[in-house]
Amino acid sequence: MSAPPSLPSKQSNSNAPHLPPKPNQNILSPTHTPASISLAGTPPSASPALPKKQTPSSTGNSSSSYNHISNSSSLTPSLPPKRYTNSTTVQSTPSPPQPPAKPIKLSYSASNQNITSSVPHQVPQPSVNPPQPVIQDVVPVFPLPEAFTLLPETEMLKLSKSLEILKGFLITQVQPEKQAMIKDLDSKIAQIQSFKVELEEILRRKQETNQSLRELQEKVQRWEIVQATMFSALEKFSPENVKKLMVEAVIDSKMLSDFIEDSFLSSPEGQLDDRQIQAFVNSYTKERTFYYKRREKLARFNERNIHGL
Repeated sequence: MSAPPSLPSKQSNSNAPHLPPKPNQNILSPTHTPASISLAGTPPSASPALPKKQTPSSTGNSSSSYNHISNSSSLTPSLPPKRYTNSTTVQSTPSPPQPPAKPIKLSYSASNQNITSSVPHQVPQPSVNPPQPVIQDVVPVFPLPEAFTLLPETEMLKLSKSLEILKGFLITQVQPEKQAMIKDLDSKIAQIQSFKVELEEILRRKQETNQSLRELQEKVQRWEIVQATMFSALEKFSPENVKKLMVEAVIDSKMLSDFIEDSFLSSPEGQLDDRQIQAFVNSYTKERTFYYKRREKLARFNERNIHGL
């Protein structure tokens, strides 16, 4: 096995060609060594050492370095290919495929010089709602007239693109229905107007009735006042009151006639002259006549025979 070509040193000519690395060989960058590479949580075995400048004469040392690099490539998991900032491009040997059951994601930390592994978490998928059915408005379909079927296809296409002709056709199609609707609306308007006239007449009659009712109530109040006055005026002419008055008049006449008689009889004898006797006879006869008349009226009143009283 021939020795691999050594890395070009900084002192070499910049115009010298760079040889590509052979397969199954790893070339590390000048800033990192295999000893500083470890999994997350595992400290490196040794601190990173600065690489020494190689010369074309150091062929044996470079061979041992390449053997050490090939042995370090058996780390699991393998490093993904990285691109560094130096002029030399470093590529790693493709590792065998890992089982998909436990995928591992590697991340490189330049500050700690470690490679950390993490298992990717599952991202929850957003729930997708089923599509809702779209409700479309029902568009009325107007059949084409028979004359349209006689037109060629080109004319039919022109006709379909002419908005004014289609508008006129639709207006013509809906004209009978429009006239029927107008007639129906006119009849309803006339009916509403007749109802309005009847309502105005009813309101007028209602006002007249209310006015008449107010006037009637005023007349009833006046009649009640007159009726109370009549009752108070006719109360003395009631049968009970008339009978009471007649009985009192009979008693008064009887008492007055008896008083005149007693006063005449109580006077001493020989002291009465003709003039006094004549005055007694006149007054006694008058009062006694009133007494008999009043007693006769009372008797007829009790018999309900009041004719001529």
